[in-house]
Amino acid sequence: MGTGIKIVGGGKNVLAWNLVSGYETGIDIQDSWANILAGNIVISKKVLARYGNGLNDLASAVIRSRDYEALVAIGSVLALEPDAAVSAWVTLGKKFGTTVGNFSFDVLKGVLSVAAYDLLKRALGLG
Repeated sequence: MGTGIKIVGGGKNVLAWNLVSGYETGIDIQDSWANILAGNIVISKKVLARYGNGLNDLASAVIRSRDYEALVAIGSVLALEPDAAVSAWVTLGKKFGTTVGNFSFDVLKGVLSVAAYDLLKRALGLG
């Protein structure tokens, strides 16, 4: 798949609170100036392969909430190796619950190390 959002030319474009998922290039801006980008989430194919397509539902919940703490948390999930993002998962779990649409934190059992998954469960009061 090519590009999710492409802006060519002009200036002072505002691109805020968008979700782009599964594209080779999430947001492409060419020959444009003084643009404002805020609150956008770009999910790569690699991240979708790791966490499943249900992650789009969690990202959509973050977009709908316009919660900057949740935005930072999902950014950490998207950018970091899984075990390094446990605190981000805790933040998301506390804000949105452990099941959001087609995404369930159960998928993390196969992604996180045993120790990291146990830490996540304890932090969320799941056992």
